Amino acid sequence: MKDRILIAIDINDDNDRLISQGIELANSLGKDIQLFHNVTVPKSAYMGAGVMDSVPPGEIVEYDLKVASAELKGLSEEIDDALNKDLKCRYGTSYGTTESAILNEEERLNPDMILMGRHERENFLDSILKTSVKRIINGADCPVMIVPQSNK
Repeated sequence: MKDRILIAIDINDDNDRLISQGIELANSLGKDIQLFHNVTVPKSAYMGAGVMDSVPPGEIVEYDLKVASAELKGLSEEIDDALNKDLKCRYGTSYGTTESAILNEEERLNPDMILMGRHERENFLDSILKTSVKRIINGADCPVMIVPQSNK
């Protein structure tokens, strides 16, 4: 469908810089924005972390999708106010692995580009996630721009 920028965000992170960069690009290129957040089953749902043990993973995901959608709706309205009048911000959520969800959304929307944030933290899990980012970059049919989340 082109004429839009897909911004893949994690609603649990600080996305100010990523969203600011997306707005700037959208306004200068004349592109709509599609915000996107992927929900995964929290580790507590399958690792025996107490309170969550009694809640089926499907209910957790359903709840997380509702929370994410509400968060994205608010962000979308704020972004609409910052976009040129002829541009629009839409939003969507998905459930699955981050890599497959972003690539599926890219295939569905056929955006001009994907913007993603980069975490500053570094641990074992992040080394695995970096591999996912590389797979997204290599698997996407459009350019992928990685935006650091801090000004370091």
